[in-house]
Amino acid sequence: MILIDEEFQNLIPALTQEEFAQLKENILSEGVRDPLVVWRNGDLTLLDGHNRYGICKENDIHFNIIERDFKNREEAKTWIIKNQFGRRNLSPYERSVLALQLEDIFKKKAKQNQGSRTDISPTLAKSLDTREEIAKLANVSHGSLDKVKVIQEKATEEQRERLQNGEESINRIFKEINNQKSAWYQSSESDDWWTPQALFDLLDTEFGFELDVCASKENHKCERYYSNKEDGLAQEWKGSCWMNPPYGKTIIDWMKKAYESAQNGATVVCLVPARTDTRWWWNYCIFGEVRFLRGRIKFVNASNSAPFPSAIIVFRPEVKKENQRILWWDKWCGKDNI
Repeated sequence: MILIDEEFQNLIPALTQEEFAQLKENILSEGVRDPLVVWRNGDLTLLDGHNRYGICKENDIHFNIIERDFKNREEAKTWIIKNQFGRRNLSPYERSVLALQLEDIFKKKAKQNQGSRTDISPTLAKSLDTREEIAKLANVSHGSLDKVKVIQEKATEEQRERLQNGEESINRIFKEINNQKSAWYQSSESDDWWTPQALFDLLDTEFGFELDVCASKENHKCERYYSNKEDGLAQEWKGSCWMNPPYGKTIIDWMKKAYESAQNGATVVCLVPARTDTRWWWNYCIFGEVRFLRGRIKFVNASNSAPFPSAIIVFRPEVKKENQRILWWDKWCGKDNI
């Protein structure tokens, strides 16, 4: 007996009514030409051919199967997504959604391999290369992946439907979301700047972040995060932490908290403007590892590159001023931002 796994089925973009009607007509007149693909994991779990299977069951039509062997569910999901990339009728939006799901699988696997250690430093460019590789598989740009990630978290059902139906482009819907004045963090005058996913991934490969200390439902980078409601400044920071703080007057409070949390055993990695003339820079940044980034970052919620240079500040446990390092960090090529 063939089993339908809901999680596997949800990975597969639905056919339009017209596509389903055409498929049904073909099967009723010609039978099933392509075998269904199943995974024998004790049972026969369907991986590819859900629409064909439903039509065949309803009309008592014979079909053949091919069995695939996988070590675990993650491998099976990876196969399903890569197999879907072969569909010519997928929109750029659907391809991007699949690519983000595949990226999540790869990230989870990488973190499992790395474990909880933060002293392991794999090739830093690997994360960026992986994202570009996934984007290439999906035949989309990784800039599109950044935008679709925001769309998935913020778009209305009506906006998503317009994307799925091909009525609007990814750029158009992203701009609509970006222009929603009700969301203060989207305003061009806001002090909140959303981290480019590629930059975060590069650092996540090195540090294995467990907590985003200053985020929102729409832009958080870690599964665990503190939003305005939780008030990250009032919380205890432990483990490996990511911080992209508000760039306004409160940034000094966030830098102080990052520095103090490192003194208490946390590792805090901060993305901040390279404002070396400010009090918060001289009070706290000089005690961390400073990585100056090439070019100007194009933040996810901005139409153009930032009007300021940026730097990564790394506060490690019990860091001392004499251990400070300053790097011109060429691991971040910034090629899409300059």
